Amino acid sequence: MERLQEMRQFAREREIPTLVFLTKIDKYDPDVIGEDLTKTFHSARLLSLMEDLEEDSGVGGSKDILPIKNLSKETEPTPEAGVLVCRALQQALYAAVDYLRECDYMDTSEEDSELS
Repeated sequence: MERLQEMRQFAREREIPTLVFLTKIDKYDPDVIGEDLTKTFHSARLLSLMEDLEEDSGVGGSKDILPIKNLSKETEPTPEAGVLVCRALQQALYAAVDYLRECDYMDTSEEDSELS
């Protein structure tokens, strides 16, 4: 956790957004999540873990902790697993675009039709 806090401090000094990808969520609460990833945000155990991680790491909030299932042993991921991964990637892209706008690397007058 110390290394995570050092990285967070480095990012905070540079105003870089920090996201945490919480993997192997099916292992945290196999009784609720197990094979049914649609219950990811209904798991009190997982939500408690996300809150603890938020406090320990100092990330901006639970919206910055993105649960995903580890797909290393999957040959054909389920649509539910794909939705979690796509949601996490979408949030990462939003954070990157916001950061670039704040740094004036992007023209704010451009239309963001692809990201909206």
